Amino acid sequence: MADRLTSQLVKVADIVGDLGLNIAEAQKELNRDYLENLKQLMKVVGDTLGTENGTDEQRAALVALVKSLAPSRYQYTETTLDFSADIAETLQVGGQVGLGASFKVISVNASMTLGYGYDYRAAARITTTIHALPDPGLSEKLLDQSAAIRTNGAALPAPADIDKEIYDGVSDVMKALTGEAAANAGGG
Repeated sequence: MADRLTSQLVKVADIVGDLGLNIAEAQKELNRDYLENLKQLMKVVGDTLGTENGTDEQRAALVALVKSLAPSRYQYTETTLDFSADIAETLQVGGQVGLGASFKVISVNASMTLGYGYDYRAAARITTTIHALPDPGLSEKLLDQSAAIRTNGAALPAPADIDKEIYDGVSDVMKALTGEAAANAGGG
């Protein structure tokens, strides 16, 4: 009985897994929106100040302006799923049998009552917290791996559309800031 009821809690693990995947997709959308806003800002700055590279001083002023006007960047840092379950089951079975007979002045009655019942109750609470902690050395590790993959000639899978849009957005921002395109680090 207990196993049958508590085994249904296994589905919570699937919910947590789906939650993590949905957060990752939502973070990609936030990143894409941030880059789109940043590209629009760069376009306005470029249209206002001109698109030529200019001097180092002008480029530094441009970077300072972009930093001061840049849109807010949103990051999922913590997501908590709190699941509580109160499981109860009750069974009541009863029966009654009666028999009676009359013989002129004498009456005979016989009856029997049978009852059976049980109560089962269980409670569970599961709390899951997903943290998004940036790893400062992760970017260097990924770039080193990317260089190793490119030199080995391994074929990479095609990026998802949203990943391509994010890469293109970063490349456009780098080009606007430095005057040259970002190194192709796997954008497809």
